[in-house]
Amino acid sequence: MTEFIETLKLPDGKEFRWDGHEDLKAIAEDNAQVVIVEKAAQKGVTELMLRLQFWLCKQGFSSAYFLSSLRFLRMQVQRRAETRVRAD
Repeated sequence: MTEFIETLKLPDGKEFRWDGHEDLKAIAEDNAQVVIVEKAAQKGVTELMLRLQFWLCKQGFSSAYFLSSLRFLRMQVQRRAETRVRAD
């Protein structure tokens, strides 16, 4: 999974790197059926979760990523998900 995550470019077109994000890589490498992460501000968790969602879909799985409010959901889709899709 981590190899797939690395292939997806960042929204600005730059390559994704695990350097400095070993904690996020540990989440991505976790084999648990359920992973719950309490998001820390500006840590990269949202980017990781979006990448995990794409990987799960590619594998034929269903997945869910819950956000705290509809307003926050709209903001995340506009800022993160749409740019993520356009980047690849």
